[in-house]
Amino acid sequence: MKYLLPKTALIVHNAITDAVPYPDAPVTDNDTVSTAKEISEILKNEGIKTKLFPVGNLNDLKNLQKAKTDFIFNCADDNIGDIPFSSHFIPETAEKMGITYSGGSSKNILLTTDKTATKEILLKNGISTPLFVVIEDQKRPSLSGEGLAFTDLTGFPLIVKPIASDGSEGITQKSVVKNQSQLIKAINNNFKLFHQPALVEKYIIGREINVAILEIKGPPEVLPASEITFPKEYGQKYKIVDFESKWRPETPQFNHTPAVCPAKISPSLSQILQTAVIKIWEIMDLQGYARVDFRIDKNGNPFVLEINVNPDIENNPFTGFPRAARAFGLDYKNLILTIVDSAMHRAK
Repeated sequence: MKYLLPKTALIVHNAITDAVPYPDAPVTDNDTVSTAKEISEILKNEGIKTKLFPVGNLNDLKNLQKAKTDFIFNCADDNIGDIPFSSHFIPETAEKMGITYSGGSSKNILLTTDKTATKEILLKNGISTPLFVVIEDQKRPSLSGEGLAFTDLTGFPLIVKPIASDGSEGITQKSVVKNQSQLIKAINNNFKLFHQPALVEKYIIGREINVAILEIKGPPEVLPASEITFPKEYGQKYKIVDFESKWRPETPQFNHTPAVCPAKISPSLSQILQTAVIKIWEIMDLQGYARVDFRIDKNGNPFVLEINVNPDIENNPFTGFPRAARAFGLDYKNLILTIVDSAMHRAK
């Protein structure tokens, strides 16, 4: 395949800092550095002059604004250093500079980071997502979210999440609650660790399937679905992709959540998921590449849990997006070149 490529590129990634998502959590930015280095090598081999550009604070962003380049490959998939709600700053900077960049726009990232705003758009467009309420204030809770009250959630179990975090931050086995006492503890813990509203959702018991979508020279292509499986070795009560599953290699959750790609699902369910992902791409005006996470209930009904703009693309057999791309027929090198090529065509 022939690719449209820039002459120069900055590979922007999270700078390694001591900042952690919450107490006792591991630093989760290491993978963005290794990913940036590998992407840099791929682009160099195509004759592109590249430079790694770590961003960890507002000063780094100011320096980025002064940089001379034809292209920014955005490898940052979390907040900038310890600045909350800042993951959209890099595409926003590129947009102000008029420089072509990879992945989602600043608007895409801002919107999908806010789980409540995302869910409200989905519901208004007829896309199923678990019923929810938002606890805005720890001391004086107020309920919002399509006018719902706790009684509308049809009872326990429920799951409690930070309203604007990613990478399963704050999601543990204790996030799933089965009575009022556990619910209050989980909500209080959310405010203590994250200082942000708590999203309380109906917990969907069922299969965990994610579907990736990739822009290829303009139109988006839906990649083969992946299913996260939970064999008995997983060893936990609730079958969820929690923080331990993603970031703690010493845990059974991390070592026993194998993915099956392509997922073993019926053609009818596959078609339903593909249609939903394309609709989400359109109504949210997404670009670049994204991944939509679903839970499938016992009756085969899909519910959107989350929309991930710029999901992890580390060259690792356990990383979901490259795995789906391989099942589609794109090896890692061609996945990276496709991401760059698509951004260049969009700018054109």
